[in-house]
Amino acid sequence: MKVLHSRYAEVTYACVISTLAVFAAYAGGCSSDSGGEPVDAGTDRGSIVPLPDASGPCDLTKPFGAPILLDGVNLPATESGTLSPDELTFYSMSKSSGRWHIYAATRQSLDGAFGPPKLFEGIRPSGELPEDFDPFLSFDGNQFFFSSIREGAGTPGDFDIMVATRPSPGAPFDPPIGIGTINTATGVERSPVPNANNSVLYFSGMVPNNTAPSRVYKSVRTGAEFGSPEVIDLGATTGDGSPVLDQSDLTMFFGSSRTGSQQGDVWVAKRQNVTGKFTGSTNAADVAALNSDSNDTPRWLSVDGCRIYLASDRPVPNDAGTGRFNMYVATRPK
Repeated sequence: MKVLHSRYAEVTYACVISTLAVFAAYAGGCSSDSGGEPVDAGTDRGSIVPLPDASGPCDLTKPFGAPILLDGVNLPATESGTLSPDELTFYSMSKSSGRWHIYAATRQSLDGAFGPPKLFEGIRPSGELPEDFDPFLSFDGNQFFFSSIREGAGTPGDFDIMVATRPSPGAPFDPPIGIGTINTATGVERSPVPNANNSVLYFSGMVPNNTAPSRVYKSVRTGAEFGSPEVIDLGATTGDGSPVLDQSDLTMFFGSSRTGSQQGDVWVAKRQNVTGKFTGSTNAADVAALNSDSNDTPRWLSVDGCRIYLASDRPVPNDAGTGRFNMYVATRPK
């Protein structure tokens, strides 16, 4: 097995549970959701390049350009995160306090830097700081998905998926609950990602007993309930995870260490309709510029499909923390 079940697994699929060395989403205006005091998470790293052409349409037929560091979020204890639909809020998982928690940071514009992260109070039990990971806010702003080892998630001490709901953006979230139809007693469920209309939840899973390779799963929603998970056939049987879908639900970006990857690469697969099979998995063409000889994994795609955000442990100039993961953004040309 390749690097996936060593460092890459620590980032995306939580294989190294004992050390919690894991890797890790909307609605505009986060002041009502990002409670708590600013956290001193350290100093930003690397040479930051301003995000070019941040507004306006792009040519969706053209491949993404080279990734650049995302300004303001690459702190020593922050591994990765996802964004709000307007891309002005960054939800991250960080170990700045010594334990893994979810934080939120905001910026004023797409080409601006994010401000200091604050503890995301919306899902935290009063007086407690449970260890939570993999934040993702639904596209309607009313559901907040994440993975956790807290009590009530599923199997205590294991990674399971939870969701907190609210009646409308800006309203407080109800206490989060574990998704019982998805979580298993002997496996790991990570990186939850709802599709645009919340009818399907995609996630990474490793079962049983975290010994099988990571795969991408989906759970179809009926009413308020999610159905039993199904493995998505992406053309390989080993080392896939961290799914990211476009708004049409026809294109999936994902991380993989399958044959053909440099280490852990960003791959993409497409299908003709929402009930069809994803085919043509590749780490070239549309995503070739995203990959390096280090570990690269997708985290979030802009609503218009013009920007993709990814995490990578590629070397950063003037960065003393070699091997740490940083957040990057890549843009399609106009």
